[in-house]
Amino acid sequence: MQGAKPHPNESLSGYLRRCAHDELYETVAPFYGRLEVRYGRPLLGQLATVATKLQLEGSVLEQITPVSGAEKGQFPLQFERSSCDPFCPYCLRENGFWDISWRHCYVSACPRHGARLVDRCGRCETQITPATGGFLACECGAPFAEFPASQASEAEVAISARLIESRWGTDSQPPASFDRFIHFLHGSVQSSRLDKPGKARLPRSAEDAASVAKAVWPMLENPQEAFAQLISAKLLESADRDITLPMKLGGWYQSLSRFRGPWYDPFWAVVRSLGAGQKEGPCIQENDRLTAKEAAAILAVRADRIVEAVRSGKIGGEIKESALGHRRTWVDRAESENIATESARYWEAKTAAEFLGVSKKQFALLGDAGFVAPVDRNSLPPLTDGIFKASELQRLAETIRVGARSPAGGGTTIRFADINQRRTNELQALKRVFNAIKAGKLRAVSAASDDALGAFSFSEDDLRALIDSPEQNKFYTALQVSQICGWKHECVTHWCREDLLESRKSKTGGADSYEISPEALAAFQSMYVVLSDVAKLTGTSSRRLISVCDARGVKAFAKRCGGATSRCYLVKAADLFG
Repeated sequence: MQGAKPHPNESLSGYLRRCAHDELYETVAPFYGRLEVRYGRPLLGQLATVATKLQLEGSVLEQITPVSGAEKGQFPLQFERSSCDPFCPYCLRENGFWDISWRHCYVSACPRHGARLVDRCGRCETQITPATGGFLACECGAPFAEFPASQASEAEVAISARLIESRWGTDSQPPASFDRFIHFLHGSVQSSRLDKPGKARLPRSAEDAASVAKAVWPMLENPQEAFAQLISAKLLESADRDITLPMKLGGWYQSLSRFRGPWYDPFWAVVRSLGAGQKEGPCIQENDRLTAKEAAAILAVRADRIVEAVRSGKIGGEIKESALGHRRTWVDRAESENIATESARYWEAKTAAEFLGVSKKQFALLGDAGFVAPVDRNSLPPLTDGIFKASELQRLAETIRVGARSPAGGGTTIRFADINQRRTNELQALKRVFNAIKAGKLRAVSAASDDALGAFSFSEDDLRALIDSPEQNKFYTALQVSQICGWKHECVTHWCREDLLESRKSKTGGADSYEISPEALAAFQSMYVVLSDVAKLTGTSSRRLISVCDARGVKAFAKRCGGATSRCYLVKAADLFG
């Protein structure tokens, strides 16, 4: 099975439709069966296998694959459509492939033709999904290129055009975070069951995306009026007390703070103008008490957490019980406002990862490497969920940005977000790279002021030199030792854990990992004989050798039992020849 190369800006689902068509499949579903994958997250984890079956290089599919922490030129996994696979019939007729921008859940129109994207068959009324239909026609036989498309509204066309430009255009504005800003505005005007800013459901169809465009376009077109009305309405929802604007807006203000840069300046100008009459710091009025619900709104937490904090004495307040048994919790307002101010200085892991522009897994690697470090939970303000100090992360990103050097020559570069286990499975090498970047020894060659750390570019030659340097690679991982010596990985880790094989212990993704020096490995091999090695050389079994050792009074030890199975037998060399 030979797959053709993807077109520029062709979607992964559309490319697989085209491959299915080239293999004479009328619909894409049986083609997925032949590849032994299904579209979605499972497919992303098997890209290398799919590329091999299509006789392609793995990097070819990676170029059109949704990724976490995507920057310009990449498709954001967060906003990939899961329920439908819409398209522009006119573009299909003219270009002959499915555009990658159609997979974005907030793109509802084709800016080129001014048409609403189509996601449902006009003949059989079946919704088109990545796993249904073929490359040219619906399962009922209706040709996609002949589907009727309705005229899109001005808001749909404008927002879709800006989304496409922010991701795949040549202009630096809007920034790549524009789709996250649309999602934030969407959550601001639409309530959700979670009642949190930015937690609105993603649009499930092109029609849903069109509704979002209609709701948020006025704020983008005229922030001085529509965005100001949104903030004013939120201020009215807050209790009319003399507290700061960020406190009144609570978690919504914290979410807005993620969007910085020249493009967002008009929105911050609105915030500053509305905040001109607000207090710059906490101020206590005569009524210095809040209900648990009011305090929860300021601190952006659940009311039951407020009640528990008062009961345990973590924050000031009192719980009163009426004669009828009703309990009411009162909280000290000044303390609540101070806690809100202090809590805003700390971010949860998800917020920190989004600020840095990296995936959840890479952020965990950064933590293991000491690149980012949580604060001591005992030092946090009460009711604070964030454990990463925002100012430290901002200072770290700015230090790396300022330390960027001019690129030498035309060598290839790699984004910080792509320095992960897809690049190398040597976790210790990745940690060395992160520490070298933090220490300024490995400097970025491109770091725009509007970019997150994940978008900073580094010289691939410098990166490879650091990973492959013999001076740096003085230790083997337990897995490397098992591959070199032919031992089971679980035996190597068992010997390390029992201090039979000298090693240094670390954490990788929360799990224990071990590093062994060549000298420690040589000392281990001179001191112990692994019975499985002897069994292979003599053509017998480890069990037979254990019996022989027992008969001669030589003790075989350090076995690891799993049920009735015993493994990892060792014998001291001195006992064999002593």
